[in-house]
Amino acid sequence: MSAWHDIAAEADVTVGNPAIARIGGREIGVMRDPRTNDLIAIRNRCPHSGARLCLGTVAQRIEGEVGGDYQLVDRTVVVCPWHGWEFDASTGECIEDPSFRVAAYPVRVEDGRVLVEA
Repeated sequence: MSAWHDIAAEADVTVGNPAIARIGGREIGVMRDPRTNDLIAIRNRCPHSGARLCLGTVAQRIEGEVGGDYQLVDRTVVVCPWHGWEFDASTGECIEDPSFRVAAYPVRVEDGRVLVEA
């Protein structure tokens, strides 16, 4: 059964400064999307090699072909700090290999506090 957990003060979660909490034996990180200012909540462990994902970056997805044109797309990703794998910030799906996924959690703000459903 899931419940809402108080993670941090909203003002404390800024771009590049995630809030990390341990809930039910899992580390969950809340990060700020730099392009929308929305909060995202993900499990703080890369399923590929175990890196702490919240040490990576949150960025707008860039797509294109090697040696060709690149463009920004309307998708936010969390980039693993170890190998650069990208995970969709809203679904947790790995862009490079969809068989890998990281848990993404609902997040909301109440009375200036960040709450995560886990």
